[in-house]
Amino acid sequence: MPDLAVASTGFGVSLLLGNGDGGLQQATDFAAGSYPVSVAAGEFNRDDLPDLVVANYNSGDVSVLINKTPLK
Repeated sequence: MPDLAVASTGFGVSLLLGNGDGGLQQATDFAAGSYPVSVAAGEFNRDDLPDLVVANYNSGDVSVLINKTPLK
């Protein structure tokens, strides 16, 4: 199963990595702005790793979460 990112209005974004057999690993939570409502993946800093952008409803802005995973 592919990875899954979920916006949570309570705290930010939950990232659940696919474990290769159709299931997901336990969620890792990341802070975002005020009342995050939507999340999308993209490559924003030209390092060939997927990053996340989060739309924040109450603060009227976006949070960009840069992937810091070491290259293999």
